[in-house]
Amino acid sequence: MSVRATAPQRSSWRQLRRVALRVVAGLALVAPAVGQASRPRLRLERIDNARCAQERLLVAYASELELEGELRSRPPSEYGLWAGQRRVAARPSGATTFAATGETLHLALVVALGPAYREAVPALREGAASLARALPAGSQLTLIGYTDEARRLGSRLPARRVLGAVEGLASAELAGDPALVEALGLALRSLAVGETALQPQRPVLVVVSDGIDRQPDWEAFRAIGRRARQRGVPIHPIAYSPFDERGPLLNLGELAKRSGGTLRWVRSAGGMVSAFEQLARQLNDQLVLTFHWKACAQATPLTLAAGGLRSQAVLAAAGRAAARSAAREGSGAWPWWLGLLALVLVVAVATGLVLLTRALLRGLPRAP
Repeated sequence: MSVRATAPQRSSWRQLRRVALRVVAGLALVAPAVGQASRPRLRLERIDNARCAQERLLVAYASELELEGELRSRPPSEYGLWAGQRRVAARPSGATTFAATGETLHLALVVALGPAYREAVPALREGAASLARALPAGSQLTLIGYTDEARRLGSRLPARRVLGAVEGLASAELAGDPALVEALGLALRSLAVGETALQPQRPVLVVVSDGIDRQPDWEAFRAIGRRARQRGVPIHPIAYSPFDERGPLLNLGELAKRSGGTLRWVRSAGGMVSAFEQLARQLNDQLVLTFHWKACAQATPLTLAAGGLRSQAVLAAAGRAAARSAAREGSGAWPWWLGLLALVLVVAVATGLVLLTRALLRGLPRAP
C-alpha cells in the first residue's frame, strides 16, 4: 500500500530542500578558502605584441595572488614564458609595474544600493573613494548604481569629479527586485563607448554586490563573464551579503572565473575598505614583464610560469599603446610639403578673387 504525502508535508520537503541547497552553496564557497587559503594563483591578463615586429619583444601583464586577492611578491627573474610545453623565454629582459608604465584605466564601478546595503553605504563610500584616489593619473571612472533598475551615476569621470560622485551614494528606501545583470550589461557597454584608438585605456569592471538578481540564472552570469573576457575586461567582484546569504555569492564567483578577475569575499561591512585598498594594489602593482622571443609573431597561446604556478593560456595581440601609435600614423596627418602646397593654393585663390572683384568694379558705370 502506497502512502501519498500531504500538501503540508510536500511544503516542508520543499523548504528542507531549499535549506539544503543553501548549505551546500555556502560550503562550496567556504571550502576553497579553508582548504586552499595559502594556494596562490598566477593570472595573465594580456600579452602585447606591439614591439614584436621591430624588436622581437612581447609584454606580459600579470599578477600573482592569494585566493582572495592578496598580492604576492616574487623576483621577476623567476618568471618564464611558455608556448605549450616548450619554454620560449627563461626570464624576462625587463620588468616594471602597471603604475610605472604611464598607462591609464577606465574603471566601471557597479554598486548595490538596495535597502539591505544601508548600513554598508558609509564603508562603500570610503572604499570607493580610496580606489578612485589610487587610480593612475589620467584615468577615468564610470559609476553605476542599481536597485530594481540600473542607473549611470557618472560617466568617464576624471579624478577631480569622482570623489563628489562617490560621496553622493545613498541606499534606496524601498526594496525591489535587484537588477544586477542589467547593471553589469550597462557597465560593459559604458566601457566600450568613448574608447578610441587615440585615447586607449585599460578597461576594468568592479562590482560590489550580494550576487542576487531578480532572475536567478547562473547562465546569465556565465554569459556576462565570457563576454567580458572576449572584450578584455576582467571583472573584480567585492562580495558582501548583509544577511550572510552565501549561495548567491557564487554568481559573483562565476563572473570572476569567466572574465579572469579576482573575487574578494567581505564578511562584514567594515572589511569593505580594505578590500578596495587591496584591489587598488592589485591594479597598480600588476607586473609588466618584457620577454624576447625570435618567433614572437607566431599565433600561439602563451602561458606564464613561476615557482610551480602556471597561468591560463593567452594569445598575444596588439595592445593599446600600439593602437595609439597606429592611429597617429594613419590618422591622415599631411606631410609638410602637402600642407605648404595647400596654403599656396588658398592664397592663390584668395588673390584671384580679389583681382576679379576689382575688375568687375572698374567696369561698373560711375555715378554723375
